[in-house]
Amino acid sequence: MKGFLGTLICAAAVLAPACDSLGAAEFAVKCPLEESALERLSDSPDAWREISKLSKLKAFDAVRNGKIDETASWLYTHYAAEFFLNYSPNLPMKFKRLILSNLTSFFDFYESVLPEDYLDKAGIILEELAYNCPKEFERHLSLALAVSLVYDAIPPAECTNFGLPDTPSIMDSPQEVLIYAAAASSPFDLNKLAVCELVWIAGMFGPIDELRSLRRDGVRSTYVERFQTLIRTDRSRIKKNETLPWNGEIAYTPANIMKYGGLPEDKSYYGFRFAQANLIPAICYMGGSKKSDLWVVYMWKPGVWKSVFGKIPPARVASGKAYNPQTWALLTNSDIERLNRRGFINGVGAESRVLTHISKIAYDEGDLNLSEMCAKRAVASDPLNTSAYNALIAIRARRGASVDEIDGIWRAKINAFKPYPLKYIDVLVERRENLELALKKQESDAFFWNNLRPALRADYEYGMQVYTEELRAIMADNPDNPEAMLPRFCELCRGSWQSMRVDPFTNLVEPIVKELYEAKAIDTAEKALTSYEAIMRRESSIALSRNMRAQQNKLLREADSLEREIALEKARKDSEKLNAENKKRARREAEMSDAAEAAAAEVTRNAPVKPLSAPASGSGDRFMDNEADDALLNSIE
Repeated sequence: MKGFLGTLICAAAVLAPACDSLGAAEFAVKCPLEESALERLSDSPDAWREISKLSKLKAFDAVRNGKIDETASWLYTHYAAEFFLNYSPNLPMKFKRLILSNLTSFFDFYESVLPEDYLDKAGIILEELAYNCPKEFERHLSLALAVSLVYDAIPPAECTNFGLPDTPSIMDSPQEVLIYAAAASSPFDLNKLAVCELVWIAGMFGPIDELRSLRRDGVRSTYVERFQTLIRTDRSRIKKNETLPWNGEIAYTPANIMKYGGLPEDKSYYGFRFAQANLIPAICYMGGSKKSDLWVVYMWKPGVWKSVFGKIPPARVASGKAYNPQTWALLTNSDIERLNRRGFINGVGAESRVLTHISKIAYDEGDLNLSEMCAKRAVASDPLNTSAYNALIAIRARRGASVDEIDGIWRAKINAFKPYPLKYIDVLVERRENLELALKKQESDAFFWNNLRPALRADYEYGMQVYTEELRAIMADNPDNPEAMLPRFCELCRGSWQSMRVDPFTNLVEPIVKELYEAKAIDTAEKALTSYEAIMRRESSIALSRNMRAQQNKLLREADSLEREIALEKARKDSEKLNAENKKRARREAEMSDAAEAAAAEVTRNAPVKPLSAPASGSGDRFMDNEADDALLNSIE
């Protein structure tokens, strides 16, 4: 779900953190071991197992005594020992001690790991960095940890495709990134940035020589937005309402963009590459409806982001998309939320995360009292920690809590996210999946749809995307009966026309009908189009109806050749039938009018009788009337 207004970082306010990041106190996780104890540590599997076990017991004792800072210190010592034992056994002991002595960095790294990450590969990357660039590793520990999360998977080729004449290249190796970063200057102290912020530096693109040519000393982050005015506009590529492509005889590079000028998307690309070259976290968004659209969101100050749109209309901005270097997938709501909170380094939600981890460990080891105590404290500490609710639900269910009690916890979780529509929808999806596991399919669907509508009022663009995905899910669940989605389709069409916030044809009808054509479900596609037209006639004017017919014809022209012939033939017959009916009606009305005039003239000549009044011409509806529309919709629904 990705590429919609809700996930778009469109202004500094969108990513303004809950607390001022410059004044926020960093959540410090101190190493509980003395320096002398660190020096005496043995680098053997048995030693790390012992450290892991003892650290876990110490964390349990600390949480029982209400010492959350001490709990965090022992807990992440336990996790670090597990990481060294299972994922990075060949990391030199010098760097294992470095990580243990900087537990805050490891805490941020550990909490930044996503389901898409491969910790075993990340551990190997850390080992390579330690052997190939030890000085840079030691100088920029947090960045090295971020690099390991970026290069634990091979970046796909499409992540560099910005719809421009040429694309940047993938860096040859993770060491190259760390070495370049150590040699360059940044307007930020990289050791004070969160890992979720550093991945936007670690995910830089090559070639390395191009980055070096853009590197400057003493830059400020705001330089990124100046290029919209510093670079001249190449007006030779602007012809009326159209733009011409880049001159293919000239290499498409930042240097040539600066030399020859460019369009807004070229200037945005230059700003993005300049940001990468100078270690400024930046996100490059690509347009949806117009593929050449490009704009940049960059870190203005730690935790605060600004955007450079150029002259892109808001409608196209709303459909933009960007790739997250940590997952090499499209940026999601959760990714933006993580940037909003700066991971966990500012302490927001950190205590709740610690308590949630202790609750899960205690649950697995059968200490249900400790598990429940920590889960309840985690929920109270941060009502927006979904994992804390899940831990509490698991422990209460294991202890035989009633269905009403479990439902009450779910309601508390759902209500906590109501002020945050995008995250609220994720929780609704989670609850629906939970009900489906309990074999309550019908109840889960009713719950989801009844709660979804209010949540989408804040972002109808996102709502159309969610609705489209839900219709696809219904089609996937009923491969032999594609018409199963039509009742819900009609309901959504009706609701979208009533709201008039977005164009339902572009955002809902067109993608679904195209998929039906591709699936050879031509009859269902025709019914969907006809149903939508009926709804449109009832909810809109005849002028919009004609516009809709033009949009339908455009869709049919783009369909598969065989399907297009079938659809056009049917449309042609319908048009001929409608024209014949209109001509027949016109002749009948003309005959009635002539007869009435003749009768009136005859009466006038023969007697002083008040002449008959002619029937109103053209009083009939030339389109399907409302009763016919209702009958059609009722037959589907």
